[in-house]
Amino acid sequence: MLRAELTDEIGNVTEANAAIVLTKIMRLTQIAAGHVTNEVGDTVPIGTAKLDAALGLLEEYEDEKVVIACRFKQDIANLAAALDKQGRPWRKIDGSVSGGARTAAEDWFQKDAHNGVMLLQYQAGGVAITLTAASAIILYTLTPSVIQWEQTTSRVHRIGTTTNVNMLYLIAQQTQDEIMYAALQRGASVVDMCRLLLKYLNRTDGMAA
Repeated sequence: MLRAELTDEIGNVTEANAAIVLTKIMRLTQIAAGHVTNEVGDTVPIGTAKLDAALGLLEEYEDEKVVIACRFKQDIANLAAALDKQGRPWRKIDGSVSGGARTAAEDWFQKDAHNGVMLLQYQAGGVAITLTAASAIILYTLTPSVIQWEQTTSRVHRIGTTTNVNMLYLIAQQTQDEIMYAALQRGASVVDMCRLLLKYLNRTDGMAA
């Protein structure tokens, strides 16, 4: 039913209703990340595959600094809890962090913790932050906005930066993650991204209904 509903709506997407369609697409992104929001607004966990993959990547950078970019606050909460269990230091920059705390977190990452992890939400951490001490950035959940994506990835590789930074994408196979990744790489607009998803939905081997 969800597949048929989305196919109908995306097939009629315009600039005017793209935001509504994207809201529903982001629900699919939540599912791929391992959680959903129920009718009363509570977050319900449904899997840990993406979280486990992120922790596996972090093991490869156990003595280096890493940024993890997330779309949802629940992603950050899940990662923070896992990092606490591992005893690995972390800070976060999301909408709940004040300006002063944001600056302190940035300074900590740049100057102090040798293997710190910065949990960064696209909407809050895409501008006015320098995180060039990172060896890698993990794109945990993707944003549908090319601008937010470019701004966030630019935090780790500013003008004049001479070090290499690995960009690692966590893509759930046979989900809209694949389409969003392809659309971001080609700089597609919101409407074009929706149309690409429609083509994907209409594939015989596409996402399950």
